[in-house]
Amino acid sequence: QHSLPILGICRGLQLVNVLHNGKLINDLNHFNEKHNKVENIDKEHTVKIIENSLLHEIVKVKEGAVNSAHHQAIEVLGKDLMINSLADDGTIEGLEWKDKGKKPVMLCIQWHPERMFQSLNSPFAKNVRNWFIEETLQSIAARK
Repeated sequence: QHSLPILGICRGLQLVNVLHNGKLINDLNHFNEKHNKVENIDKEHTVKIIENSLLHEIVKVKEGAVNSAHHQAIEVLGKDLMINSLADDGTIEGLEWKDKGKKPVMLCIQWHPERMFQSLNSPFAKNVRNWFIEETLQSIAARK
């Protein structure tokens, strides 16, 4: 309604997918060794970025390490969405609008850039944060 940009992180990605008639895997079971945090410590794994995606425009790399703390994941992609990143095991790590012109702009990621303390300069933390701030400022300025 306000055309503000959307940044869905972890459960936010999952919620956006379900709101668009997608389905979730309720528990990753044996994949939890790679994805689920242990004793409040996030795991780390590599994601591969889909070229020609908004995420690729933002991070400007083809792959890299992200943190991981989830036990659920996307099973069936929601309507009007596209995958923008995958873990090595095929788990969907990000999504966005299939239609690049759709507003408000939306980026959803499974990792937590705000908790990537060891990697604050990683494009998966820094570039995502800077993109979201800039998009929000532009959106606010356009409403004035």
